[in-house]
Amino acid sequence: MNIARRFAAGPLALVSLALAAPLAAASLSPDAGDFAGEGTLDDGEAQGTWQASGTLADGEISGTLTVEFGGKAMAVTMRPGPAFMENGRCILKGEEGRNRFELSGECDSERFGPGYMSGYFDGGPSVSGRFAGTLRWGAAAAPAPAAGTLPTARLLCGYRERIGGIAAGDIATYENRPSLMGFLELSPGGTYRTQQGGGRFTREGNAVRLADGPWAGALGRLEPDNAGEPAVYFERDDNRRADGTPIVDPYRTFCVKQR
Repeated sequence: MNIARRFAAGPLALVSLALAAPLAAASLSPDAGDFAGEGTLDDGEAQGTWQASGTLADGEISGTLTVEFGGKAMAVTMRPGPAFMENGRCILKGEEGRNRFELSGECDSERFGPGYMSGYFDGGPSVSGRFAGTLRWGAAAAPAPAAGTLPTARLLCGYRERIGGIAAGDIATYENRPSLMGFLELSPGGTYRTQQGGGRFTREGNAVRLADGPWAGALGRLEPDNAGEPAVYFERDDNRRADGTPIVDPYRTFCVKQR
């Protein structure tokens, strides 16, 4: 690949990534309305997931909280009173029979947690630990597109580079970098375009394989991004040549809708 081209594209791509960054999260109104969200659970030994949907009205929360953890699952009903939002904190708390679960943490227009989780599964065990996740509000609370949805918008591509964290006591940090792809456009007719040129692609289940052109052989997974929009992810281990060099970027490449 032309090195001069690569570095000439860098400043423009960095500006585009900066423009695409979401605005700072806003505080929630006690009447924020419909929401949906999901995230992870961890008690230090086992991991799991949670999903929630409901409504915030007059500071009170109602809806459903679903949990899978340690090989067990439950769905509990969140009712106004035990479940609420106050002073920038959301308490998603529900019961159903002997099942009960609670997530408690700071919340705003984009995030929920990290915070604390606790609960009890009918027949045991009790669990406690930490959670993290995202809550989406209003129109963004609509169900996310299923994996395998082909994006119709031009996507901006980048990756997160790990810096440090190798020596003992050195904490790793991550910085966004522009991808060599620049942008990605996929057409329903089976062609793609990027900053470096284009070609054809084929479908492989919930993924696309770039069949020729500058990125021939690259495999992109069709998954929704954190905002629920259709996106394409090029996993590092999916995109290595026979000699081990990356087809796309040295890290996981994300191509997401510009905001």
